[in-house]
Amino acid sequence: MDYKRIIKININFISVFILAFVFFVVGILSWIHISVWFGIFCIGAGILTSWIIVKILRRMKSEKIVTYTEGFSIVNLLQKKLVFNWDTITQAGIIQGGEYDGFVFVYSEPEDLFIQLPPLFYNFEDFIQELNSHIKVEPTILSEGETVENYLKRTVKKSEKTN
Repeated sequence: MDYKRIIKININFISVFILAFVFFVVGILSWIHISVWFGIFCIGAGILTSWIIVKILRRMKSEKIVTYTEGFSIVNLLQKKLVFNWDTITQAGIIQGGEYDGFVFVYSEPEDLFIQLPPLFYNFEDFIQELNSHIKVEPTILSEGETVENYLKRTVKKSEKTN
């Protein structure tokens, strides 16, 4: 099944659009009233900012999770495809509370692959259920300031010591 990314436009994204528009306006006004070179610089900065925004939005739109019989894959923002096999996943969890509330993480120790997925995919609950049908997705509460990477290092080391 395919789970596509939901594109949410927040206040930070809107402010960058406004910044690009301001560059255009300042560039045109300064071209007329101040200096041609300063106007060209501002217009160029506006074009560059707009181009970067469109590029990021296109990458966000192409980000998706695809599940299949043997595992799942994800194409991330860097257009890198990560493939996880169900039988090699060491640990999976859903973060409860804090800054990363609702995020799902998956770690495959044999392949040394790690992914942290925000709840910004259509039918994300279905993906969690599908993941849970192959490996137990543990509810995970992180300590204050702790990252998922640090949590995994701590828990994987504990399991190695007990084996």
